[in-house]
Amino acid sequence: MNISYKGSTLSITHWRQGFSHALEQTEARLQALLCGLKVNLEMLKNYGDDWSDAQTPGYSWTEHSDLGKFKTILLQHYIRNTDLSFVSDGQLILNPGVTTRILRDIAALTRHICMLEYFLPGGNNRLAEYQDHKLINGTRP
Repeated sequence: MNISYKGSTLSITHWRQGFSHALEQTEARLQALLCGLKVNLEMLKNYGDDWSDAQTPGYSWTEHSDLGKFKTILLQHYIRNTDLSFVSDGQLILNPGVTTRILRDIAALTRHICMLEYFLPGGNNRLAEYQDHKLINGTRP
């Protein structure tokens, strides 16, 4: 199936295949970043965001008590993973090479997720929607 507009043709089949491939790449990047960590994170309906809070920036649902156990789970997993060399002779050390690689992997994963979201069918989102912020009362700077 194709869509033509002003002399340009888009193959829906190729677009879907490309999107599916990009999703597979993103999932593979996430699995590599997790280094074998299995997390069963389920978002419940009662994790709503409190938009009436005019003082605290950020998303209040992330502070839900059930999610507290996930706050440092990845860091703990990295420290316990001997392949990452974060612990030497019982001492916690900063391994700059591994830390830089992890930060680059996180940045690449973030780019992949952003592009997957941006190119979904429908109107394109504003890039500001991807920033981690919440407008306070909607009208105040």
